[in-house]
Amino acid sequence: MLHSRLNRKNRNEAGGGGGELSSTRDSSFRRREGPPDRRAAGSYSKSRSRRHGGLCSLSLLPRRWEMAEEERSFLTVSGQSITLQRCQHSAACREFQVRCPRLQLRSLSAATCSVWLAAYGLFVLTQNSVVLSAAIFVTLIGLLVYLHFVKIDQESLLIVGSLGIQMTSSYASGKESTAFIEMSQIKDVVINEAIYMQKVIYYLCILLQDPVEPHVVSEVVPLFQSSKPRLDCLVEVYKSCQEILGQKKKS
Repeated sequence: MLHSRLNRKNRNEAGGGGGELSSTRDSSFRRREGPPDRRAAGSYSKSRSRRHGGLCSLSLLPRRWEMAEEERSFLTVSGQSITLQRCQHSAACREFQVRCPRLQLRSLSAATCSVWLAAYGLFVLTQNSVVLSAAIFVTLIGLLVYLHFVKIDQESLLIVGSLGIQMTSSYASGKESTAFIEMSQIKDVVINEAIYMQKVIYYLCILLQDPVEPHVVSEVVPLFQSSKPRLDCLVEVYKSCQEILGQKKKS
């Protein structure tokens, strides 16, 4: 009996010690899992602000270094839809891109069918197979010439106040044609009137001054001749050009 009581007492003491040990372990574990130190939190917030400082600093940059893009839809003089994309690289550098209407499959198929029907008619009359081969050859060559020299997908106008105006035409085949006019040769940018298909249309043009007589206009360079946008689209480009030309005259 005495031996069994001593064994129970030892077991209770051992169990109590284990409970104290487990409680100390739990308390240490809770201390480790507790809220971080204020210094650590402060260093974390500083490091976070440093990491995102570059993103926050973009909003503090001067407005002239921001690049703003704007895209709007307009109509051509024939009623087709075009897109004007306005990109402002700086206060004195702006770019305008006009996307022309895409190549219509109906017109392409109609032209191809008309050529092949004419070739088939000649073949029936002459019974010569060379006529059909010539029709296929003419169709392919005509399509390549049309895509490479006639069909323009995009026209862009880049105006830089300190350099000049660059005009770029992108063809359907990937070819690009670029023309540059120095700012010293530009007299003004105006909207002019013209008669096209028995109606009056408006077009944007650059007036070049005579090197001998600066007050005389030596040449008129029309812009956006392939897309032919309406007046509301031309006014948007005209206003931006006048702003940059006005800054040049003030300087």
